[in-house]
Amino acid sequence: MSNYYATSGGIWQEFDKINGLFTREEAICMQWIVKQLPQGSKTVELGSFQGRSSIMIASALSTDSILYCIDNFSESFDILNAFMKNIKEFKVNDKIRFLMMDHIEAAKEFGDESIQMVFVNTTHSSESIKQDILEWCPKIRVGGFLVCHNYTSSDHPEIKEAITALQLNGAILSGSLWCGQKS
Repeated sequence: MSNYYATSGGIWQEFDKINGLFTREEAICMQWIVKQLPQGSKTVELGSFQGRSSIMIASALSTDSILYCIDNFSESFDILNAFMKNIKEFKVNDKIRFLMMDHIEAAKEFGDESIQMVFVNTTHSSESIKQDILEWCPKIRVGGFLVCHNYTSSDHPEIKEAITALQLNGAILSGSLWCGQKS
């Protein structure tokens, strides 16, 4: 999969300048997943930090698709400002709708089976991850994807624990990126 996209030039020249833990390999894999989505897809990212993964997702979306970035930015308004600056600088702000709110409250804004992909990259506590997954899984269409970051991270074993406890089927695609497809 690493040969799917050229990783030099364009967006990749500046990728490493964006603060975040989303690796280049994971970004390539995520872009491949996004390219599998149908035209006009709604996608959701739970937890956006400074926009590193948001930019990679949005840059791979079809022209009529949209990414909803949901984050309460409780850590700092400096992080929010960096996020806004980065998505504008990378010229993906037209594909992103930003919702500054709690992930669980935001789930109420979306109908069941209305989302093609949900990317979970939120607070790393087992209960929080479980709650996010339980609230957002019904929002994913059949054939859509649930993607979780830091699945294999020894620093965050609670992510793997939450997915295991919920008995979700999926696979590690790249680095610490786990993906399941709704059937």
